[in-house]
Formats: sequence, structure tokens, C-alpha cells
Amino acid sequence: MSHTLNIIINDRIVQGTEGETILAVARREGLEIPTLCDDPAWNPIPPAMYALLK
Repeated sequence: MSHTLNIIINDRIVQGTEGETILAVARREGLEIPTLCDDPAWNPIPPAMYALLK
């Protein structure tokens, strides 16, 4: 049995389940969160191989 969690993203309450990532919940709810390490086009290269330099 998984637990349902209430999460606030951009002042909006959304529900996720235990073990689900914040990014997965946001995408399912149509909320965009910019990411560098979760682009399907980059798989199977591990996200840890990327770095952002300022």
C-alpha cells in the first residue's frame, strides 16, 4: 500500500505517491521544472557526467 502525499509546487497543491519523484509529479500535473539531468535524449549517459559551470 503506497501513501498519498500532498506537495506544494508553485503555490499549487498536488498529490504524489510514496517513491514518486517531485519531477514526475510536476510533469504529470503539467507543471514545468527546468532540468539538465533528466532529458530522455541524453540516456543512457548517466546524469552525473554532466556539469553546469558558471
